[in-house]
Amino acid sequence: MKRTMSMLTAAVAGAGALIFVGAAGVSAATGPIVQQPFYADSGDKCPMGYTKGTFGWQIGALRGAVLVDVKGTVVDQPLPGNPAAGCADDARYTTATFTAYSKSVSVAKEIDSVDNGQLSFTTRMRSTTPIDRIVVQVCRHSRLSPPDYCGMPQEYKAPITQ
Repeated sequence: MKRTMSMLTAAVAGAGALIFVGAAGVSAATGPIVQQPFYADSGDKCPMGYTKGTFGWQIGALRGAVLVDVKGTVVDQPLPGNPAAGCADDARYTTATFTAYSKSVSVAKEIDSVDNGQLSFTTRMRSTTPIDRIVVQVCRHSRLSPPDYCGMPQEYKAPITQ
């Protein structure tokens, strides 16, 4: 009977060790965070819409990022109380779209919109496969009637750390 208890105690202790090792493996997989600035605009002569901020690429054991923190702002002119910007209200709002890719497959998407103002945002893009690039595009959408239009897509490749 004493031997059975010892084997049971050893089994429980072993399971606890496996849980601990597993948890340690998960935290180690997140690896270093590499910061990368981003910027994209709507392509207007007067900067009606744009987004800017940073990507925080969390580089893991898969030689790529499976998590990317996105922190920034999306702006639509005119900003309240800022007539010096010189951009009059054109009855449009601004949308910034962030699309994460693993090879040629879209694995995550974030869309943030604002009308005549500035919106700060923070989000996390996740994937089960390494994210190798993020494409950012800023578009202007009419509140009244088309046409809507977009600036050039801006592509940001994952930083290489090894």
